[in-house]
Amino acid sequence: MDFNTLLIYLPAADFTQPYPAIPYLAGYLRRQGEKVTGKDLNIEAHEYILSKEFLAQCQQKVNQRFTFLGKRNSLNFVEQKEYLKCLDALGIDPKTMEPGNYLPGFREKERFFNFKEYQKNTRFLAQAFTLISAAHFPTRLDAAMYTTPFFLSSRADITEQFDKDTNPFIEYYEQKLLPLVTAQKPDLVGISVTYPGQVLQMFAAAHLIKKTFPGIHICAGGAFLCRLVLNMPRKKMKILFEFLDSIILYEGETALYQLILHLKDLKAAADQPSAHTSSSPGRRPAVPSLPNVIYYDRPNYEIIFPPKEILEENPDELPPPDYDGFPLDRYLSPGIVLPYAPTRGCYWNKCAFCHYGATKEGTARYRERSIEKVITDMEFLAAQYNVNHFAFAINVMSPVMALQIADEIIKRKLPFRWNTEIKIEKQFTRENCLQLKQGGCLSVAVGLESGCQRILDLIEKGCDPNTAKEVIKNFSTAGIGVQVMTFLGFPTETTPEAMDTIEFIAGNKEHILLFTMGDFELLPGSRVFKNPRAYGITDVHYTGGDEFKLICLYKEKDRTKQEADAEMIDSAYYKAARDYVALEFPFAGAVSTNHTFLYLEHLGKDIFKNLEMPGDTGQTEPAKKLDGLSRLKLSPGIKIMAGNFSLRAINESVEKGTDFLNDSIKRGGQSHRQALYKLVNKERIYPSTPGCYYISAADMKWADLPGPVKEMLDMCNGENLFKDIIESRGAINKEFIEDMLNQLFTAGILII
Repeated sequence: MDFNTLLIYLPAADFTQPYPAIPYLAGYLRRQGEKVTGKDLNIEAHEYILSKEFLAQCQQKVNQRFTFLGKRNSLNFVEQKEYLKCLDALGIDPKTMEPGNYLPGFREKERFFNFKEYQKNTRFLAQAFTLISAAHFPTRLDAAMYTTPFFLSSRADITEQFDKDTNPFIEYYEQKLLPLVTAQKPDLVGISVTYPGQVLQMFAAAHLIKKTFPGIHICAGGAFLCRLVLNMPRKKMKILFEFLDSIILYEGETALYQLILHLKDLKAAADQPSAHTSSSPGRRPAVPSLPNVIYYDRPNYEIIFPPKEILEENPDELPPPDYDGFPLDRYLSPGIVLPYAPTRGCYWNKCAFCHYGATKEGTARYRERSIEKVITDMEFLAAQYNVNHFAFAINVMSPVMALQIADEIIKRKLPFRWNTEIKIEKQFTRENCLQLKQGGCLSVAVGLESGCQRILDLIEKGCDPNTAKEVIKNFSTAGIGVQVMTFLGFPTETTPEAMDTIEFIAGNKEHILLFTMGDFELLPGSRVFKNPRAYGITDVHYTGGDEFKLICLYKEKDRTKQEADAEMIDSAYYKAARDYVALEFPFAGAVSTNHTFLYLEHLGKDIFKNLEMPGDTGQTEPAKKLDGLSRLKLSPGIKIMAGNFSLRAINESVEKGTDFLNDSIKRGGQSHRQALYKLVNKERIYPSTPGCYYISAADMKWADLPGPVKEMLDMCNGENLFKDIIESRGAINKEFIEDMLNQLFTAGILII
């Protein structure tokens, strides 16, 4: 029977490399003889919104909104935030919004590995996303995330993203996705939702497809969607099936194939009502309970849940991922680090804080593909897609598996280079790390979590700081870059214990390539969530009106840190971090990124401690002194514009309002929207009298510009002498004016 499947990977996700979910599904289905098309729409959608034409539309919209807001008699809390976002976007020079000057720089090796050039390209992206976000307020988009004020707590959060005024990707879906579906004529569209930033796009794309092609079966799955569904009360799940027809939980290869077989039965019954199918002749086949599949029986308005037993795949029985149809030459990278999964699940599976992987609780059961098949897969993928770099897309790799891969690469003299995630284990001796390096391992990401032994014991990490120090050193001295992942704020953690983690990083920075230090997040499905009192938590709750139960809030029995401690912890953190390049995901200098791996290979394992950020010379700029004959003018990067509201007043109001929202939500009992509604009707800002001016430097940050200072800067036109400007302001202010002009000159706002 002719049956077409279209699998799509949506924005907003990492656009520097492909993700393996759809290639694994496509490879499995094609081996079963199914007709499958796999498309990475994430990179295509980003190219669309980063085009010169789309950015020009955004610029026009921002100008219109800022003008409109500036004429208002007053601004409420939401309008104040939009005013600031528009102002940030107006600080961008429209002449720099030329994607053709910057995006190719990520794909061309010479420009990519020139760090100053690389920074210009990442700055373009940051400015472009600032502009796009302002034009689609209150949505926030950057290279690392896509979010909205309430993210996903109610149906309203879903439907608001159907509007192209708030969702920058809607135009792409209308112009490109719908024609793709028209051309492919799929019976099933499968949507992969791996990251939080993709879930709202899943709903938006599914809504458009379902509205335009009501007969197409829309199925969704993926790690983040699995987490969403497992948290959600069953009585609320019909919200999901307004837009979807089925959801795959956990691992998806066999589940998706079984779903396709059922849909083929339905199609056969519809096409040939008298033919024999798996059900009675001429009748619609009954909906079975499919493994790992939640199915919506639309004619009967019934949700069919899967059997309780989770279907887990045997990695040895799966084909390698099939990247055919993926635009490997279009990712923002000079080379592909191809994701590949030699294992599934976690061999340790004891960490109390963790719910990661395709399972109900903790992490999935650990399974390995045979080493012979792993190496054969890598050889096939290398030849098929012209790659030698691999990112092992797994939870964690055991020391035995890592050494086996390295040994086979050495024996076969293969040119492969790879990175992976590991757990601290004593088997990572100096000799074994040298073997891993020789066998192609260039980088490892280590889930250390804490530098405090009590916390490590409490979370059952199965390691100690001394062993961690030794293992990190063994990897580093073998020439393997070590990226360390930690977090602060685990329940009952004290200030000295938080400092232990920071001091561990600072004390071992010689051997640490990069590190992250996040905040503890309580995850449903973790052992902490299942038994909170064992970890000092007295109450677990959600905000009022949260229908999806994605974000857990909690209260600790004892207060183990004081507010004053936060400043000390932050100071120690910034001191430890200042020796590292600070770029965000997915760029070079962020943990576990394609770009970081390529920089590491090309420029060495200590590269991110040797590079300088813009303006970071390590020295304070000495004060400069002007002479009386200097002719001053504004630096070309300085912008001055008229405004109607005091920025200081707006910023103070927004800070106060944000604190009110956060406090309201933490107390519980009311939803984000209820708290915001109260705030909108409470806090307003009124125009300044007389009008005001704003000034912006090259960092796009705007500030109020007092009228007298504006008048003085107007005189700095390249013609008036320094001494004449001072004299024009009167003898009383002479010393103050002279000092201020010298400060502006030192800061680079004024030039000669």
